[in-house]
Amino acid sequence: MDNNQQYATVRLLDCLDVSSIEEESFPVFENENYGKEFCPEQFFRTNIGWNIYYADDPQFPNIHLHMHNFIEVIYFPDTELEYLIESKIYRLNAGDILFIPNGFFHRPYSIPDNATYSRVVLSMSCEFLSSINYSGLDLSGCLKTISEEQHFLLPCFSPENKFIRLILQQMVLVSRDTYVGNSFLLESFCAQIVLYTLHSSQSASLPDGRTSKNRLIRTALDYISEHICQPVTLESIAKSLFVSKYHLSHAFKKHMGLSIHQYIILKRVEIAKSLIQENKPMNIVCLESGFNNYSNFFKAFKSITGVSPSDYANELTHL
Repeated sequence: MDNNQQYATVRLLDCLDVSSIEEESFPVFENENYGKEFCPEQFFRTNIGWNIYYADDPQFPNIHLHMHNFIEVIYFPDTELEYLIESKIYRLNAGDILFIPNGFFHRPYSIPDNATYSRVVLSMSCEFLSSINYSGLDLSGCLKTISEEQHFLLPCFSPENKFIRLILQQMVLVSRDTYVGNSFLLESFCAQIVLYTLHSSQSASLPDGRTSKNRLIRTALDYISEHICQPVTLESIAKSLFVSKYHLSHAFKKHMGLSIHQYIILKRVEIAKSLIQENKPMNIVCLESGFNNYSNFFKAFKSITGVSPSDYANELTHL
């Protein structure tokens, strides 16, 4: 274990208030790999379908708007900040947890000066969660409900938050030792996190000021999603929403951190990545992700991911 990984492991255990720390291997993304495109996908496809790690940044990181094809559970042990998920901004206190389903664009929004951006992140692949089969339990249905409810904040004072923090502790300890039924325990921990989040999303009661939702942006995002396979422009969206295109453009850039055009391209590339993972032919991927020709598709995909569509597909086959 190199120094970065060992440090991350120790800090992870420390953040979860685990007193017994041993220098053993534990699934952790090395700091320099955090945010790389293939890192989470490689882990999920070659290991057990989930990963947990600790990360901190002494300065606010330049993390752009992005989405994943997996679920993220982020615990902020000692950081207060604002966090953007689609059209909603969450004002987080130290100890809060965010549950971010797959397919939702998100990014850190703002953080106080001189604050350290620290977090414990549990990532779970959708395929792994769907494979958990307990009688009468449909985790895929639970995840769909959580996504529809869009109450993704589990505040530090809620019982569900405390239960999930305890589960994270157990996951760390169980994964570092040999228990009878080890894999069953870890699988059940992941299922419990989804169920506690579902319960929280359906009984969410937050103090005033913890969230703010931009209705104009929400409507614009919905319009883009519904028309993503058609020609979509700033003008067409503004006309549909009965607002000035200049007002919409300014409001969107201020809230999302990128232009409407950039968002549309980013969303189409994310759709294309999902279609490639389904082994669809590239000409079908191009059309179903909303690009009007293959040249534009190729340029946009490589610009955002750093690899061509075919290279991306080849990477997936070798995971």
